[in-house]
Amino acid sequence: MAREHERAHPWEVLGTEYLLKSPWRHVRQDQVRLHTGDEIVYTYLETTDAAFVVPLTTDGKVVVIRQFRLPARAWTWEVVGGMIAAGEPPIAAAERELREEVGGVGGRLVPLGSYYACAGSLSSRHHAFLGLDVELVDPALEPMELIERVLLDPDDAFARARDGRIDDAQSALALLMAEPHIRAHLAQRNDP
Repeated sequence: MAREHERAHPWEVLGTEYLLKSPWRHVRQDQVRLHTGDEIVYTYLETTDAAFVVPLTTDGKVVVIRQFRLPARAWTWEVVGGMIAAGEPPIAAAERELREEVGGVGGRLVPLGSYYACAGSLSSRHHAFLGLDVELVDPALEPMELIERVLLDPDDAFARARDGRIDDAQSALALLMAEPHIRAHLAQRNDP
């Protein structure tokens, strides 16, 4: 017999109402029957999945971005990333975002894994990739993107992810997921 915490869906959604819809996210309110039998209203953001890329250039630099984010009212330090369109494979979204945001082309994308950014309040799953041997050309930014491309030595990028200077949590996690792969790639490349 399965333990209570191992059940796939221990809560039952009895009904759903959307309080607000936009092209990027919806404020969703579910009427839920809990595992205890109690009923509650649970409100969260229903968002599309996203793809994130940690680009490593052909000359061994990690590409990060500074991007103005309205909700934070600040310039944040991030890796390349964006929404996955309906029906789009995560790797295709990663390729698209890499080209759009930093002008990254060539090389190859290595899947690093996926994670929930904030499972208690967002529905989206985020897929992380490492872009190896990326070449940089002019980016093709969307009109609402205000982005600065920054090249860092790998050790500096990893230190920034650890100490909070990469202040977007999902970006810091993607950098740390990429770290062992980048170190192995650079060591292999530097081996005579």
